[in-house]
Order: sequence, then structure tokens, then C-alpha cells
Amino acid sequence: MTVMMRPTWICCALFLVWPLGLSAHDNNYPFDYDPALSEDPAGISADLQVLHNRLFGLPEGLAEIVRDGITLNYFPETMDMIDRARDSGPAIAPPIQRNAQLCAAHAAFSPPAYLIEPASSACRAAGDVVAEAFDGSFKTCQEVEFPEVYVLDHPPAVVDGNFLGYSELLQTLEGQIALIGEALSHLDYPVGLIPDSFWPLARSVIAKIRYEKLGENIDTRLALYDQAKQRLQSSASCFHAGPSASLQADIDTLVVELTDVKQHLDQLYDDGLAQAAEDRLAVENQGRLRNDLPHPALTDHEREMLAFYLNAIYWRMRGGGLIRNPANGDVPDITYVINIFEGIAKFAGGLEDAYGVGTRMAIDESQGYAEWWDLGNEPGHDQYYDLLWMTDRGRRGVNLVDRMLSDLGYDTKNFVAGGLIMGPCYYYMWSDLWAKNGRYFQLGEDLETPYYVFLEMPVSSGEVCYGGAMGLGLARTLLWGRPDTGCEPDCSGRECGSDGCGGSCGSCGDDETCVAGRCEGGDADTDADADTDADTDTDADTDTDTDSDTDTDSDTDTDSDTDTDSDTDTDSDTDTDSDTDTDSDTDTDSDTDTDSDADTDSDADTDSDADTDSDADTDSDADTDSDADTDTDTDVDGGSDSGGCSVGSFAAGTAWPLVALWLGLLLARLGRRAEN
Repeated sequence: MTVMMRPTWICCALFLVWPLGLSAHDNNYPFDYDPALSEDPAGISADLQVLHNRLFGLPEGLAEIVRDGITLNYFPETMDMIDRARDSGPAIAPPIQRNAQLCAAHAAFSPPAYLIEPASSACRAAGDVVAEAFDGSFKTCQEVEFPEVYVLDHPPAVVDGNFLGYSELLQTLEGQIALIGEALSHLDYPVGLIPDSFWPLARSVIAKIRYEKLGENIDTRLALYDQAKQRLQSSASCFHAGPSASLQADIDTLVVELTDVKQHLDQLYDDGLAQAAEDRLAVENQGRLRNDLPHPALTDHEREMLAFYLNAIYWRMRGGGLIRNPANGDVPDITYVINIFEGIAKFAGGLEDAYGVGTRMAIDESQGYAEWWDLGNEPGHDQYYDLLWMTDRGRRGVNLVDRMLSDLGYDTKNFVAGGLIMGPCYYYMWSDLWAKNGRYFQLGEDLETPYYVFLEMPVSSGEVCYGGAMGLGLARTLLWGRPDTGCEPDCSGRECGSDGCGGSCGSCGDDETCVAGRCEGGDADTDADADTDADTDTDADTDTDTDSDTDTDSDTDTDSDTDTDSDTDTDSDTDTDSDTDTDSDTDTDSDTDTDSDADTDSDADTDSDADTDSDADTDSDADTDSDADTDTDTDVDGGSDSGGCSVGSFAAGTAWPLVALWLGLLLARLGRRAEN
């Protein structure tokens, strides 16, 4: 049997192609250009320096492209996604053909007429037992071979969500995938958008998530087969002899096939457990620890993929795409923000306060960006100005969670980078997916209520790109874990390789290989040289440790920010110190000071305000007041950051609704804890 269906999960699009270019510039932000090209070279140069000083560097391995003399950086997965969108179509891909192979016998099975008519009530009951065994039998098998088909059972566009954003459906990965999977099954996809390599991986992921449910379904079906065969034998007088014998033989065939399918599912799960254990060990060997994670058979790569695509789609839904009018009534946009980020915090981080991640993202999400969204394509600022401030808007969009995770000891560089990529995401949509190249990329423009066009303009495509980058960055940050402060390096008996805590016991010569802690290969002379090299390498290792320390410093810097936060929290003590520093830092103003003033300011916009609280104000002291004057610049700078944006920003008049939202979310959080 061949089952023809439309694609059911856009997460299938765009997977794992690593672009050639790697980031080479030294900026702490994901773009580079000559300020002299802008309308205001002096102003842009100063603003770029402020942005640079607020950040702590980019993660390694970012992809790089150049558009209009501007270098842009992305996560490789993000780059692949948007490049596929650009190169796809214009023809529409044919419907997916699901040709059963593991479940071939189930797909071909059709029961004969076995019950003798007219039947007595006892025979009718016996016949019902037999019929029950075959009702839905193919689906039981098919959901293992093609796990994505379960989404088609989800009621169209039905999602729950109260005014504070809580959704029972979206509390599980199974529910999150079902809602968007059913909606996306109504789209026609251009050729090239969804790579063939994606489906095996996506099916593996869904099968692991639903492993227990799928296993229970198989066990139940096998029991029904057994009951049916027994009834055919015990109530033989109720059934035609020939069809009954044929049916019993068919049952034996189906049992064998379904047993093999169960073994296939178990093997998939066991392989996942083994790879997940290796992934965790690789992190621990770098001197880091991480929490136990749900869905234990998912690998790190699979968790990153889930975070990337789920958040890409739901972030667009937050913007009004795909499901604009849920069938069961209006659902607040923050429902999609809170629940999806909470979900990522759970399945990638095992965080106890995963809900805190969701609520903080909902608060930071409320900041506007209408002044810069056109990236210089509409009258107003040029593309250099808009790219700078759209990137900074992305930084502010992850600020509260950045602080939260930094306080917990995480290295947030990847997460912050995911936020910063907002600027490059929107720039690409205007340069490659819209009018400039004669292409107007759209997806789902013919959808009807309760669905709504998924991608229609550069802004909506930018939302998908930015949402995916944030989700991926958060997952990578959490999966990398936190430093194991109790880790003791051990190089006894080792001259090379890992020391078990993220450092190195030494390196081998150019013609040698490190095997089980010993350098092997090369002749005696080379060995002697290699020893010398090993010493040198040990120094290098010291450097590496220093680098590692630098990374830790980087963390410490973040902690430093956290200290600033903490300053803000603990306030007057540390804060006063900080103020004293701030005074002296006033020289370095654009630095953390500016950061702390404009950044904490604008970041505090969001939360300081509720989170760092009046500390940001108190922090500002009389100093910050004067800084606030200076800050006014930084605020106007960074602040398109907070007050400079003409639409949707944090002007004084809009701060109170956000405070009310924050308080409401806190009350909701307390209420949920009370329920638990």
C-alpha cells in the first residue's frame, strides 16, 4: 500500500549543510562593514564601539557571507535554512509517498469474510473480538515506520492557552509537534526546500519522543492478535473453515512483522541511548556538568535540531503566521513564546526553573523594532544604521535569560549569538528573498481560516530565521553545561590528550598521534624532538588552559555582568562598589559602564525594571544619574535601545504595562507551583 500525504513538518526543511565561509573578523557582533560607507560615519563608528564593548565575543564556527560590502555571520544551520529558501522552487514538490516496507504485510492485509451469517449473539461477540484485532492494526505499525503521521490526528488548529500564556497541549514535545505538524500539512512546498536527508532523522527523533507510547501500542496489538487467534479456534463453529484458517495464518504473519518492528524501535532507542551517553561524556571530559535530560535517547544533535525548528516555527506563529485564528478561540501570542522556550529549557537543559526561561523571553519579546525592520529599504535610516540597531535589538531580546543562565554558571555565548543574529537574518531576507533579486519568497499564501499565510514578507521570513537562531543558541548553551568546580585534572601516566577537566596533558609531534595518553609514531630522533615539542606543547597547553580560563573569564565577564546584575540585585553594597568602579569606569564608559548604564538600562528596561529593579536606578546612583545624562546618549544609542525607537519601544508611558505583565507572570508561576 502506498499512502500519499502532504509534508507534515516543516522542521524537515533545511538540514545540516555547512557553508564554506567561516567568520574571520574580530568584532563581538555578527557583521562587519566600513563605517565610512554609512550616512553618519562618526556616529556609526561610536555606536559600533558601544555594541562591541557590551558583548563578549562570538562562538566559533559561524558561517559567513558578504552582501553589498557587508559581512554577515550566521549559525551554519541558519545559513543552510535561508539558502534553501532562496534556491527552492518555483515548482511545487510532489506529495510525500510513504511506501510501507517494515509494515508491508500490514499495509497489504485485508480480512476475509469469516463470520457465518446469520450469527448468534455468542458468535457475534466472538466475531467482534476478531474484528477488534484488525481495527487500526496498520496504523499501529505505520506510526513506527513513519512516526510523523500521528500529527494528522490532531484537531485542526486547536490549541489551548490562558491569558497568561499557559498551555497544557504545548507542555509536551508531542503536543508541540502535533499542533504545527497538522497545520503545516496543508502547505505546498517548493522543490528543494525540504532535503531528502531530513526525513530519516526527523522520524528517528519523533519515534524516540513517542517511544513508550509506540511500544505500548505494539504490545496491545500483539495481545489482540493472540486473542483473535484463540477465539477463531475456540469458536470454530461460528466461522467459515477456509477463511478462518487463512485468517489465522495471516495473524501469524502480522505477529512476526510487528515483533520485528518492535525490535527495530527498540534498536533505534538503544542506539540513541548509547550516542546520548557519548555526547554527555564528551561534555564531562571537558570539565563540565549538565543535568539529566528528558527523552534520554535523543542525541545532542537531535535536541539542537528540535530547538532550532520548533522555535523557528513558533516564533513566526507568535507574529501571527500559520494559525492566526485558533479553532477554539483566541490564544495570546505569549503562549507560543513561554511554552516553547520553557520546553527547550527542559529538553536541552533539564532546568528546574524552565518556566522562568519562558516568562523572561516573553517580557523581552515585547520590545519593538519597527524603526529598523526594513534594513534601509524604506525611507529613513540607511542599512548600516538599521543593521546595527536590529542586531542590538536581538541582544536585548535575550537579555533576561542571558542574565538568568549566567547566574547559574552557563556560558551564554551561543545563546547571545542567537539573539544577535536577528540583524543578519532580516538583512538576508531583504537582500536575497525579496525584491532585490526579483524573488518574492512566500509560503502558505493560499491557506484559509483558521490557518494563515506562513511566510509572506521579509519580516515574516526574518521571524523564522531569528526564532530558529535563538532556539539553537539556547540549546547549545544548555547542552554545554556548567563548569565542574570540583573537577581535578589528572595527567598521571599521560603525555598527551585530555586531563579530564577541559585542559590538556600535552600534544604530540607533527608525525605522532596521541593514543591512550601516549604519543605514538615517528623515529627515535623525532621522538626526542617530540618530547621537546611536548614541553612546548605543555606551555601551549598552559596557554590553552589560559584560554580556557579566558573562556571562563568570558564566563566571568558574563558573571561580571551577572555581578552587575547581582550588583543590581544586591545593590547598595556591591553596587556602590560598582558605582565607584563605574565612576572610574566612566572613562571606559562605552564599556560595561555604558553597558551597565545603557544596557542595564535598556535591558533593565525589560527586567531591571522588574528584575534588576530600581537597582538599575539605584545602581545608577547619583553617578548613574550623571551617567544617565551620558546614558542619555547611550540610551539614545543603545537605546533606540529603550526610548529611541519610535514604535513599540520602552518609552516611559509603556513601561507600566510591562511591569503589570511581569507581575502577572510571576503570579501565574506561583499558582502553577502551588498546583504542583
